[in-house]
Amino acid sequence: MTRLEQFFSCLGSADLEGAGRMIEADAEFVAVRPDRDARLPLYGTFRGAGGLAEFCHGLASAFETHAFDIGDVVETGSLAYASGRFHHVVRATGLPFASDFAVRLRYRDGLITHYQFYEDTARLETAFGLVGREGAQ
Repeated sequence: MTRLEQFFSCLGSADLEGAGRMIEADAEFVAVRPDRDARLPLYGTFRGAGGLAEFCHGLASAFETHAFDIGDVVETGSLAYASGRFHHVVRATGLPFASDFAVRLRYRDGLITHYQFYEDTARLETAFGLVGREGAQ
């Protein structure tokens, strides 16, 4: 199992302590877009173990996860990439959110320093009920 897969395994089992041992103290987690958006708590940049916990709490609060499947994984000494597919239901709207995803991790001395997740933002915003409303992007 790669480090990336181990990290996702910790997150999937809500083992934030285990995930926290895999990151640098100042690790940066970019959730889809670097800037925060009050309408979408999953957008933004989160830092360190506290930021990771905040991000994971936001995920659990926002979604009921039905599937999260990692497909391809490529990992070198300092980089990892993965792709896959997930299916969630947005708790606030009851609407489905399914998307392909890609993720990139950077490592230093075996610890995660940077994490960036990519998904279909148009589908996310639709599932949150933002499409067609004033201020929707």
